[in-house]
Amino acid sequence: MQDGLEVRLVVQPGGEPGERYVLCRSSARAEKERAMLARQSERLTAELIKIDTALRRGPQADL
Repeated sequence: MQDGLEVRLVVQPGGEPGERYVLCRSSARAEKERAMLARQSERLTAELIKIDTALRRGPQADL
């Protein structure tokens, strides 16, 4: 088995009797997804700050 990989059989509640699923989790993939989420959160926060700044300036006269 690969290091950092968790594998187990799980039963779906309400699923077919005897039906099981293989659940695989990778610590490397989890870290990658955390990094992707952090970058997306930073970009969205920056955009919200820009919107907030623009709204606080008030209405601008059309030229």
